Amino acid sequence: LLWIPIVWRDEDYDDFYIYEILKTKLITVAEYLSKKHELSYIGQERDAEIVNTCIRLIDRIQTDFYELEFAEHYNFDVEYNPVPGTSTYKLEFVNEDYSKMPEYFAKNTNLYKRVKKEFENENAELNTYRIGLMISVYKQQKARELLFKLISNNISKWWI
Repeated sequence: LLWIPIVWRDEDYDDFYIYEILKTKLITVAEYLSKKHELSYIGQERDAEIVNTCIRLIDRIQTDFYELEFAEHYNFDVEYNPVPGTSTYKLEFVNEDYSKMPEYFAKNTNLYKRVKKEFENENAELNTYRIGLMISVYKQQKARELLFKLISNNISKWWI
């Protein structure tokens, strides 16, 4: 019964659903490993903590946590303006407010330096929005890498 709603909601076009399947399996493993009366090996409690960390990482990946963290520091309005001579509209950011970005950069000093250096090496246009966006992309990528590193390094111990 656990898997029926997961399979029912599954879609092929989005990685969200792959993570949902993986998260569901990890939840069952974490529940089993967390049962104190069923301790079967030394380190089982630590393994449960690692599985729960994986679950939290999946939640952050699925909700675009780090990209939304960036968005909290960058405020703007959106306008859809007609493109002259066509029947299409162009999305434009207006009333952009970068006043909270220094706080975001201060929280992410090392990534800020890395992104700034990469832009300089590429002779790319350097602006506050692009730097902040790239920091959030790197943090989101790091969460994915950490998730699969934890799984790769520990999955063989999560036998049930």
